[in-house]
Amino acid sequence: MANYLVIVATSVGGAERRFIDIFCSLRERGVDLTLVTSARLAKLAQIDKKFLPSVVILGAEKSSLLSFCFEYFKWWKKNTRALDKFHYPVNALFFLHFFSKQVFSISLTNCYYAPRFTLRSRSQLRQYIAMIFARRVDVLNPSIHQAVCSYKISSAEKISLTPGGTFVYSENQANISFIAKRPIVGMISRLIEGKGIFEFLNILPALWTRLQNEVPPDFCFFIAGHGKLEEEVKERIKTLSDQGIPIKYLGFIQPKKLLPECSIVFSLQEITNYPSRVVAESLLHGCEVYVSDTGDSRDFGENICGLHYINPKLNAKFLSELILKTLQCQRNFPHLSRIVQDAKHRFCNEAVLDYFEDLMLK
Repeated sequence: MANYLVIVATSVGGAERRFIDIFCSLRERGVDLTLVTSARLAKLAQIDKKFLPSVVILGAEKSSLLSFCFEYFKWWKKNTRALDKFHYPVNALFFLHFFSKQVFSISLTNCYYAPRFTLRSRSQLRQYIAMIFARRVDVLNPSIHQAVCSYKISSAEKISLTPGGTFVYSENQANISFIAKRPIVGMISRLIEGKGIFEFLNILPALWTRLQNEVPPDFCFFIAGHGKLEEEVKERIKTLSDQGIPIKYLGFIQPKKLLPECSIVFSLQEITNYPSRVVAESLLHGCEVYVSDTGDSRDFGENICGLHYINPKLNAKFLSELILKTLQCQRNFPHLSRIVQDAKHRFCNEAVLDYFEDLMLK
């Protein structure tokens, strides 16, 4: 009997990174688990080479999601056996298992919308049907968990809430050395609706007016990420830059290449920020994080050093004062160390691995 974690995706976001980290951590424990994913996702996620013998990479880097599904079907038909177990954390190809003795579990990682029986959203409908047949259903967000537990389509006993929300592979944080933090402030996000990208850009002129005579000469704002709003974001940033505001667009970038020297990261999702991976990774690198106080965002906790909840209606006066105070604190090594230690305790929690080992393998 084999155990498979199947990530059906060709792009990389918080959910994909989280489950790759869970896979790596479980393999470190000696758990017999195989990751199956696309060539494009494997490249973007930069999976550690030491885990590659336990990774099945399918398709070409330019393959579409549909092409990957076809390649997965061929691989599944040839290589898997009865009684094998599968966990689908993003898109569940549940129909493959209808006529076999294989069992599967799923994770609901959409923190905005609960699965439901609707013809308006194929994604929500697929997840709704998958819930009926799944052996276990893991839910990332508390509000979504509450919603699906109220459904009558499946036993509430098989539905569980991810303990602690997001998780980061602790090995990735083991060798962080604090280089001098620079006055770099910005956002790392998929460039799509609902992430607060334009709210951030809209406040910059008023914010820069208050900051420009108070911050070091190398101070700058940034936005990093990619998505369907990329061209519009680039145009807005060029306009702001032409106005003398120090802002850069960095495109897609691995967070670990940016966060060690970054001082402040904004997380401004409109519905909820919890349990954003960017928040966790930023704190683990000693960054201060400003989180809009929306939805379940406060489930991150109230006493995590470096984590600030802010009004979703951004205020230039309040933010300028907070940024100046933060930049002053960032010069203090004990303060940076406390941010990291609090974050490790919160986001590298072994209880998460215990939970997923039980959910996927038992």
